[in-house]
Amino acid sequence: MVRRGAQQLLQQAIEAEVQEFLEKHQERRAADGKEIWRTKGISSSWNTPVLADAPAGPELVVNISPAVIGLDPASGKELWRVKGFGGYVCPSVVVHKEVVYVVRGGALAIKSGGRGDVTDTHVLWRGKGSSVISSPVYHDGRIYWLGRSDILSRIDAETGKDIYRKRLSKGGEFFASAMVADGKIYCVSRFSGTYVVAAGAAFQELAHNTFADDTSRTNASPIVHDGCLLMRTDRYLYCLGKR
Repeated sequence: MVRRGAQQLLQQAIEAEVQEFLEKHQERRAADGKEIWRTKGISSSWNTPVLADAPAGPELVVNISPAVIGLDPASGKELWRVKGFGGYVCPSVVVHKEVVYVVRGGALAIKSGGRGDVTDTHVLWRGKGSSVISSPVYHDGRIYWLGRSDILSRIDAETGKDIYRKRLSKGGEFFASAMVADGKIYCVSRFSGTYVVAAGAAFQELAHNTFADDTSRTNASPIVHDGCLLMRTDRYLYCLGKR
């Protein structure tokens, strides 16, 4: 296990830098840092842009306050948008095979590759459910996400129909996004530990784990690398796995 002190002020500074980048939405050349393009209007957006495959080439998709937009990664030019939203937005989109899945004030699927206002032409379905902070994850034809409270939702990626919405056993508040690895869904709460749920047809909570000597807050999403689970709380960075 690896531990490293984490300070709240550092976290706030990083979040502020991310917000500033999203507002400017600028790209710089890796070799010399020269700015290539900058796109205005990226407001109240706390999420990470995601690359999506499209028939005419890749698109950069980002949630912004009033819309979901697709940009040309080479020029920053807006290619398309789906309107009908408002307020600040934290969840990133998730992409699978030229389809963009969005969970924010509702759930919807958007076919990439459109041009202009595609609100009425490229939305494949709209479904129930919302997320204030956590981003959705795609796995095996299903979309999973965590509400801010202790509800894990799962819908069919092709139709948007509900499969389940289940409450996790010990409750909790969630800022981190769910992660799928090894046929399991890892759900890291802020103060109530980590839940492990089977990624099968039915809801099955497999485990609930906590750190006995670390009761600090966890806002960061976990990742997997080389068979290890990497997690960060406000106090430590953890690497969990077999030696």
